[in-house]
Amino acid sequence: MGCSQGGTACCGLRREIVQDCLEFKWLASGSTPQTIYHATEIVSASGTLQATSNTVGMTHVTVAFSIGSTAVTSFNLGNKESTAFTVVGFDTITLTGHAPSQAESATGTLCMTPRYELF
Repeated sequence: MGCSQGGTACCGLRREIVQDCLEFKWLASGSTPQTIYHATEIVSASGTLQATSNTVGMTHVTVAFSIGSTAVTSFNLGNKESTAFTVVGFDTITLTGHAPSQAESATGTLCMTPRYELF
């Protein structure tokens, strides 16, 4: 997230007020699951996921939202694909590549605005 004159830029949008906007790049290698986000409480979030480039052997990446070890929902992203999402009630986001070897990889970005439950 970066600052710009007259507001804050997050996920490519310029806003006057941004609360807990997360924007980062990710890398998935082979078929080893990788946690890219973990919260200490249950959150809901809206955002975008994008796969920007895959090596030839990486067919797609599965992005799973879960609470504990229970999957809430998941998305499959092929090379240069993206999706918008709103997911309610999760604490972890995990990437799993689908490739025959660890030498294969995919890169992408995650932009999201999490919201937390009130106590």
